[in-house]
Amino acid sequence: MGETALYAPFEVALARERLRVIPIRLNPGKFCGIGAFVKWSKNIPLRRQDFTISEGAPTGAADFMVLLEGGLTLFVEFKSPTGRQREAQAHFETACRMIGHPYVIARSVEEAVEAVRRQITQSALPPPVQPS
Repeated sequence: MGETALYAPFEVALARERLRVIPIRLNPGKFCGIGAFVKWSKNIPLRRQDFTISEGAPTGAADFMVLLEGGLTLFVEFKSPTGRQREAQAHFETACRMIGHPYVIARSVEEAVEAVRRQITQSALPPPVQPS
C-alpha cells in the first residue's frame, strides 16, 4: 500500500478514537510563477525586484501536522515499509525537533495513531479552560 493510501484512514482513525486533536494534511508546495515589481522614486524607476510565487507546505514537510491541546504540534510522516526519508524531509524533521516539536515516521495507521496517543499522554497538560 502506498503512503498516500494511509492519509484518509489516519483521519478516520483519529475521529473514531475521539482524540481531541486537529489533523491537517500538508500539501506539498508548488511553483506558481515569477513576478516582478519596480521600486520607484519620484516617478523614476530605481530597481527591478524579481520574486517567485509559491503556495503550499515547504519542501520536505511532513504529511500531517497534528495540533494537540496546549499548543503542541506533532508532525507525522508516512512511509511505506521500505520507504526512506528524502534529504529535504530529514532537514524538516531536524528543524521541527530543534524548536521542540515532535516528529514521527509512521509505517501504518496504527503506528501514527499510537504516536498521537503517546504524545497526548506525554504532554499531559491540565484540561483546557471551557469558554463561558
